[in-house]
Amino acid sequence: MSNRMERANAQIQKALSEIISYELNNPKLSSMLTISSVDTSIDFAVCKVKVSVLSKEKQDMQAQLKVLKQAEGFIKKLLLERVKMPKAPKLVFLLDEGYLHSERINEILDKLEIPKLDEEE
Repeated sequence: MSNRMERANAQIQKALSEIISYELNNPKLSSMLTISSVDTSIDFAVCKVKVSVLSKEKQDMQAQLKVLKQAEGFIKKLLLERVKMPKAPKLVFLLDEGYLHSERINEILDKLEIPKLDEEE
């Protein structure tokens, strides 16, 4: 990925985070929602937005995505006002399940019985 696209993705990610946190007044949205990554196509036609929701409930995560998808037009309008782009990309919101995977790994590690090392050794 070129430096230009990396900068564009970073700007879009920052703008989307601000829009969702401060402009999107929807009580259904969790305050524990973050934009974990953004990947925009070279022609700015599509922007894949990975969203992380701090919840163990898959249904809650899906509900958060649904709210974002319903507000895509409003978010896109505000995004164009904040970031200079050739055109407004289609926003594709995807669930970043990294949090769930790390929680599962922690659960497995907690169940392991690892003997403690003696301090003398």
